[in-house]
Amino acid sequence: MEMQGHGKTYRELARMVAQLMDPRLILGIASYFPLLNKMRDNIIEMGLPEEKLYAAMQKFEKIGGRSEDGRRNPWFQIIKYHGRFVVDRGNRFYHKPIDALVKVTDAIPRRAFPAVPSWVREITYQTTA
Repeated sequence: MEMQGHGKTYRELARMVAQLMDPRLILGIASYFPLLNKMRDNIIEMGLPEEKLYAAMQKFEKIGGRSEDGRRNPWFQIIKYHGRFVVDRGNRFYHKPIDALVKVTDAIPRRAFPAVPSWVREITYQTTA
């Protein structure tokens, strides 16, 4: 692409788009959106005020955008803009389909999930070494 006269920005964008076309990533993104919204709802149900959650997301934006590398990082930009969509409950274009996906995932019966591994019960906050 460099020999064809395309600039560095174009080449980086092409690499990022090529990585986005990975089927594993597409499935991961499809499960990430409803998961993030469900976790947002769970955190609020546990008693954390929405304002504190939104302040934490704004802090991520502020700290991540301090350096030029941070501002140019495409993944930072994607996560930053997605965080804005999650915070804005008035954005029906985003929240209607995502909330529908959350309802669909809530309808999956518990027995359809694999069993919890036995090693999970052994996890503790105390050091073992």
